[in-house]
Amino acid sequence: YANPAAGNSATFSARVRKPGRYDVQMIVPTTVNASLNARYIFSVNGTPTDTVFVDQNTGSGAWKTLLTRGLENTW
Repeated sequence: YANPAAGNSATFSARVRKPGRYDVQMIVPTTVNASLNARYIFSVNGTPTDTVFVDQNTGSGAWKTLLTRGLENTW
């Protein structure tokens, strides 16, 4: 994780090979001092489509579903 401050960020990407509904998930190592309001921006083909804010301390150490989206092929 990155301390929430100007200029701190991380980028993750994936290519969808088959259309369908997908859970977008994340995991944060077990912690008590991560971000209380981490911003996750979901983009499709480079265009932001959704923003989710997550308390990374709640349920840390386990997978969290950020959102569920219906996606088409991006090839």
